[in-house]
Amino acid sequence: MVQSQNPDSQSMTKVLQAFRAGQLSQADLLRALVGYADWRVQMDEGGQPEIVPDDRGTQFVIAESDVDQGQVVSGRSLVNELAPSIGGIAFDPEADWGLLWRPERLPELQQWSQIVELEQALLKPGPNQVSTLLNGPWWGVVEPGQTELATFRQEHREGGEYRFSLNAVTLLTAPDAVETFRVTQKFRKLEAIALDSEFWQNLASRADYAGICVNPLTPRYVLLPPHLPAALVAGRDVRPGAGPLPARTLAEIELWLDLMGARPDRRSHQIQPSAGGLTVAYEAWWGYEPRPLLFTLPASSSEVSGAFGETPSEILCAGLMVRYVRGKLAGLPRFRWQANADQRQRAAKALRVVNDLSQFIEAGRIPFAAIRTPQGAELWRLEPDAFTASAIAKLQQRAEALA
Repeated sequence: MVQSQNPDSQSMTKVLQAFRAGQLSQADLLRALVGYADWRVQMDEGGQPEIVPDDRGTQFVIAESDVDQGQVVSGRSLVNELAPSIGGIAFDPEADWGLLWRPERLPELQQWSQIVELEQALLKPGPNQVSTLLNGPWWGVVEPGQTELATFRQEHREGGEYRFSLNAVTLLTAPDAVETFRVTQKFRKLEAIALDSEFWQNLASRADYAGICVNPLTPRYVLLPPHLPAALVAGRDVRPGAGPLPARTLAEIELWLDLMGARPDRRSHQIQPSAGGLTVAYEAWWGYEPRPLLFTLPASSSEVSGAFGETPSEILCAGLMVRYVRGKLAGLPRFRWQANADQRQRAAKALRVVNDLSQFIEAGRIPFAAIRTPQGAELWRLEPDAFTASAIAKLQQRAEALA
């Protein structure tokens, strides 16, 4: 049976050997060919790449992975820039596991180049990835005969462990991910169709899903937050790691880390001046995993009156804030004279957060645009009345009475 593997950390020699031995899927072979960054191309005295013809006269550029000499060329540059001007590609032609890729099959590698770029952007957020995320290629799961992405209950797992379930839409990045969905989710009687970039605009206008499950049941699974579509359509990438997150105060950053589950005992930060304000470089730990994070602060940022900021937050999730306030107030006595110092402190923390939460209210309720995590979106969907102005006011009154 062919095993699906992630060949990124393997040498190309081992990848090609594994494919020849039937131990690597063709999809992961193609990922490896275009994702490899250190192909070597020998150059002649005139600076032209070494080529070799086959018995039909077709020209092939030679790309070698097991030599130290030659010009270094990435797989994506090889298939998108160098090979199209020559013909095909001879991958490691002198090895037993070598591959001869004919010119008429270059479009297949070029599509996989786009797939690899997209999958790398999903797994490792970085700057300037908005266009990559918008343009795909993407496949989406829909009801038969429909074009709008379907929502259904799914499990979110991290490290193979169940975390929570959510009502989500499903996106896929590659043909093998499409096939995995069709085989494993056949009972759902749904279809996977190719999408154009317009689907992001449709998702941005919807409020019936808690998250976006990308490539479920594969090694490239990612869960995206519900506010990402609207941000991408507006030209912004709001994923942590894609760029600095716009905070109002250091207190807001600490609250964001609390809400996102970072360890309170393993955080450190450095503040540096930057154009138009300050940059805060954090290292925070989730379990035993450290993560670097960047935030920006306005030059006028100050930690006064215990407030998180005087304008609505751009990074906090209103759903997680509601859950936080409820947790702090749970089990507290009815009257302040019954509360001890620890309980009054819990109420004071809840009051700070619920006061900030109230800044999100528009037209009598907190809008879906203020929901920025799948967990928060699930609460917003299951308990819509918890996000009305009257419900928030009751939480404020309860916290004020005990703080």
